[in-house]
Amino acid sequence: MNPTQDTPQAAHEQALAQALLQARRSASPTDVLREQAQLTPRDAASAHRVQQAQLALAGEAIGGWKVGAKSADGPILGAPLPASCVHASGATLARSNFIVTGIELEIGFRLGRTLAPQARGHDDAALAAAFDRMVVTLEVVDSRLAGWPDADKLAQLADLQCHGALVVSHGVPFDAGYPFLAPTASLSFNGRSILPAQVLNPAGDLQRLLRWVVAHAGTMGLTLHEGQIVTAGSYTGMQLLHEPGVVRGEFEGLPPVELTLA
Repeated sequence: MNPTQDTPQAAHEQALAQALLQARRSASPTDVLREQAQLTPRDAASAHRVQQAQLALAGEAIGGWKVGAKSADGPILGAPLPASCVHASGATLARSNFIVTGIELEIGFRLGRTLAPQARGHDDAALAAAFDRMVVTLEVVDSRLAGWPDADKLAQLADLQCHGALVVSHGVPFDAGYPFLAPTASLSFNGRSILPAQVLNPAGDLQRLLRWVVAHAGTMGLTLHEGQIVTAGSYTGMQLLHEPGVVRGEFEGLPPVELTLA
């Protein structure tokens, strides 16, 4: 049974959502969980409700989703992305808007049609029909939690899984034969390569991640809308940037993506 707004659990979730939203708006980390440990999400379902509460408090629509896993059969984690945080390639974002400025290079998928909760197929054929285009994305990783990255993992999930912004390239038609596990990539900052020695998405089969998003959104009673982007995990780990500059990322055969941090 889901908690209602008059239960202590719901009040805790609403208070955490408010604190995280305020930290996002002020670009200043919150100590709320050190001061009120009872606000820490008790499980993933609670963390997901805090995610939704933040968007509701902000009056934000969902512009996309992030999803990932640390191994091919490990647990999947995901979060909705506020529409105001999703940008086209070439965007300029102020570093002062973020507490942490980490960069991850990812592959994302565009929904070519709207999927209502009651009308979703979860098999690979349905996914191939629903996700019509592939894109390259740069995710700005950020955290509103004091003590990050050592903050409670469920609290990080509640904090939109450390999402700051998403910059999205032009798309190309979905190709199930693309070498998703370990494609050839480049990632640079101010013209200098910041690509790690290993370029690999540890999640393995990315369609498993897409199935999770479809099922999870259905469980939450959420419609997945045409045009939303699902970005499916980092190939480069997180690269911390400490100064202004231009980030450029590319996977062989896909359009490049570029972000200016001012």
